[in-house]
Amino acid sequence: MKVSIVTEGTAKTGYGHLTRCLAIYQGFQEKNVFPTFIANCDKSGRQVLKDIQIQNINWIAETERLLKMVHGSDITIIDSYLADLSLYEKVSDIAKQCVYLDDTQRLQYPPGVIINGAVGAEKLLFPKANKYELLLGLNYTPLRKEFWDISRNPLPKSKTDVLVTIGAHDSGEISIQVLELLLKNFPQYSYHVVLGFHDFGEKLTLFQKNIGITFYYSLNARKMRDLMQKCWLAVSAAGQTSYELARCGVGMILIQVAENQVGNITGWSEKGLIRNAIKKDNLPKLIDEFHYLENCHQSTRSQTPGDGVRNIVAYLTKYYSC
Repeated sequence: MKVSIVTEGTAKTGYGHLTRCLAIYQGFQEKNVFPTFIANCDKSGRQVLKDIQIQNINWIAETERLLKMVHGSDITIIDSYLADLSLYEKVSDIAKQCVYLDDTQRLQYPPGVIINGAVGAEKLLFPKANKYELLLGLNYTPLRKEFWDISRNPLPKSKTDVLVTIGAHDSGEISIQVLELLLKNFPQYSYHVVLGFHDFGEKLTLFQKNIGITFYYSLNARKMRDLMQKCWLAVSAAGQTSYELARCGVGMILIQVAENQVGNITGWSEKGLIRNAIKKDNLPKLIDEFHYLENCHQSTRSQTPGDGVRNIVAYLTKYYSC
């Protein structure tokens, strides 16, 4: 079986596409199928995929090269905010089965399978849905393999450790602003701050001597999972990381750093996993949310499903032997 995965990951688009496509790659890998992974990514994006071999090309600009690479694929998966409809149509013309990861219903795709693993996505109405097969909601959320089979752990006995993770593309230094607010208002906690690929340089100097802060840089999935399970609360961007936090059952204060995170925020709110999200230009509101969660009494972690990737791969390969 030949499978192709086509995606992008840059400072402009963010790196969530790479993370979830990596998860799907790992799902096929579990079945001894090794997809061709085609990604247009920058240096930081390449770090996300450092453990697998990829074809790093600008596949939107080099359409003919892309078509040659995916030709003969049994399954072609595309996850993009940038590709236009004409490119999808060209791939569809040569593909046996086309699969589209879609967060925002941004295009009326050619016939194929649409995957939207966002919380609440099963409520979305897709136009002309009879030409699509739809895999929607948390049962189809693509999480990296380290988050598939985690056990249901109780919350830490004492509320001491707080995670701050604003994402690999945090060039706006939101992490630093959040940390300043937390240290001023809640100095009694130990803070674990995960930074991405940007060089914060001297901006972190003021925090280096604070024994209550530990900085981490570009953690791999296993270390990130272990850190999440150690913490009772996380202050996070509202993107792909929120799904890993929900899988680990960590209390969340979510900060909206991009427009495409609105759906995640609405969905988590409706499920009761968050109360209010914070706009990145109104960060002081997180103080109220922190106080609220301090006073919540929750003895166990409320986890979301972790079998999304296996469900996706099982569905896509139901007519194949693998």
